[in-house]
Amino acid sequence: MAVLRTVLADLFMLVSSLLLWIPEIALAGIDRVAGTRLAAAQIRWWCRWVFRLLGVRVVGVNSERIDPKRHYVILANHRSHLDGPAAIVALPLAFGFLVKRSLTLIPAWGWAIWTANYIPVDRGNPRAARQSLELAAQRVAGGVNILVFPEGTRSPDGELLPFKKGGVDVALRAGADILPVSIVGSRALLPKGRLYATAGTIQVVVHEPVATAGHSAAQREALLAEVRRRIAAVDTERSL
Repeated sequence: MAVLRTVLADLFMLVSSLLLWIPEIALAGIDRVAGTRLAAAQIRWWCRWVFRLLGVRVVGVNSERIDPKRHYVILANHRSHLDGPAAIVALPLAFGFLVKRSLTLIPAWGWAIWTANYIPVDRGNPRAARQSLELAAQRVAGGVNILVFPEGTRSPDGELLPFKKGGVDVALRAGADILPVSIVGSRALLPKGRLYATAGTIQVVVHEPVATAGHSAAQREALLAEVRRRIAAVDTERSL
């Protein structure tokens, strides 16, 4: 059943991507802002239907800690390909992602990344990566929320990997608060290396924001440690 659900979800993603992204690209070519708004709404709808087909329930926890009048750099743990879509469904915010540049080469995802104003990062090119972080800071300063997985890759065993500093740097440059988020249960449904997802529940736990006002780049290690402490306070392998 799990394999069948995954096949159906894959077919849905393929067909719906072709139907959705083509008009979005056309609209974005005329009005980039309107195209981006349409992309954000359709991506959320798309994620909800993928989870329904997979038999996955997504639950937001402590979402009231989010102030919709503020903008954030969201930092979350990363266990599974389901993490990003779960955050999109659970968090009452519109946000973009810092994504690996290689994802832009996948036809459906590449179109979505372009229309939704996600920011590709080329890890193999330090200069280009710094430019991407600067672009992210400019967008956050302009009122756009950005989600970053500071581990940089999915954890294969559920242990929290070392955090990279890019997300905190973006928040400091933009003068934005950091929103720590723990994603719970996703690895059990689709761990790294497996090609199909099983049914179950993912919880997206929002922690108290970490303010960056009054902090300098010299304090980014302390900020990063505090964000990591909050995310690690939740056992992401077990439901609350």
